[in-house]
Amino acid sequence: RKPMTFHCRICRMVWLAALWATSAVATPVEPDSRPVVRLASSDWAPFAAPGLPAQGSSTAILRQALARAGYRLEVVWLPWTRAVRDGVNAQTGLAGYFPEYATADTRRRCQLSAPIGSSVLGLAHRKDYPLQWRTIADLQPLCVGVVNGYANSDAFDDAVRRGQLHVDVASDDIS
Repeated sequence: RKPMTFHCRICRMVWLAALWATSAVATPVEPDSRPVVRLASSDWAPFAAPGLPAQGSSTAILRQALARAGYRLEVVWLPWTRAVRDGVNAQTGLAGYFPEYATADTRRRCQLSAPIGSSVLGLAHRKDYPLQWRTIADLQPLCVGVVNGYANSDAFDDAVRRGQLHVDVASDDIS
């Protein structure tokens, strides 16, 4: 048997690559026949965001839990206030939204699952303007920035509703 020339080896590799590519394209892909659960979410790293690995930790947990139950998760990415609004509206074709804090308001509006994660709410302030507070009432002389539609805590949100706290409402985290 004659040894292959360099030219023959290149031709053979190209031929094998073409066969492999053709077989990959020609191989039928089985459609995922599991029923779909469509949930709304918003960019809320690290819990949910389209650009994160597995679309975030909460998304990964939901996807795995639904797969074990025989379902497939489809996430519809929306601005937060719209995710909440559309997630509870049966006419949108969505089964709900995530993630969400359990507050009196969300318990009134939604059927909440058991928690799939947790996070701590905090109050950020400028380094050069230390903020000393222990209770919500200590925040009364200040203007506190909040994001429209976000749940903060029952006590904080109640104080805002009663006019005991002055807030500056932004449309999103960056604002």
